[in-house]
Amino acid sequence: MRSSIILLGDTVEDSKIVDAQDHETVLKIGVLNPFKEGVSWHRRNLHMNNYDVVIEGDGSLCPVVEILNWLDGEPAPTDASYMSG
Repeated sequence: MRSSIILLGDTVEDSKIVDAQDHETVLKIGVLNPFKEGVSWHRRNLHMNNYDVVIEGDGSLCPVVEILNWLDGEPAPTDASYMSG
């Protein structure tokens, strides 16, 4: 069994695929595309409550790559220009 898990999902149900009690570390990253799904405040709030990180919009997965690089020992990014729209 793996001690650490990174879970990527785009529904609240996806966030429940892994039981955190079975692993030492679980990082849940949710993708929420408001343009595609007509996201309401309630749906956004559900994502925020079920994922550790939420990437909104039809955006880049650069934040996921940055997290993976950081976990691999690279320095944290100093410029998150990909987040500026």
